[in-house]
Amino acid sequence: MILRHAAPWLLVAGALLFLGVLLSHDLVGVLRVLALAGWGLLAVAAFHLLPLALDSAAISVLEETPRPLTALREALAVRWVGESANSLMPAGQLSRPLVMVRQLTRRGTSSAEAVAVITASTTLQGFAQLVFAAAGVIVLGGRFVRLGGGLAAGALVL
Repeated sequence: MILRHAAPWLLVAGALLFLGVLLSHDLVGVLRVLALAGWGLLAVAAFHLLPLALDSAAISVLEETPRPLTALREALAVRWVGESANSLMPAGQLSRPLVMVRQLTRRGTSSAEAVAVITASTTLQGFAQLVFAAAGVIVLGGRFVRLGGGLAAGALVL
């Protein structure tokens, strides 16, 4: 409960620290690099919302709850917090599922159900990444074949 009251102050402190880092590292140079990246940088950031939303929808479907709209909103928050923990904590890939389970239990889901939901979601994400990677290898192999590299170049990619 104490952290809930401190959250706005911590947000302001984080924003001020971010601004301080920008100012200490040549703000004009940082803005110049961002301008060079252009709108493509915004498109890449927006594209990241697609897997975030899909995984949140999967979590809300896997979780047994009678309130679907609230569940989707809460699943999005759980996924977002998990993604942040994955990026910020030194434990890397281990911290995201643990933080997501903790977030679900804090929102009223039983511990067993939270672990099951996040385990199933993480497993399905792994399978989806394997399918995506295999499709990329097949497409890349097809490009080598069309470029005249023949079967040897396609086999080299595999």
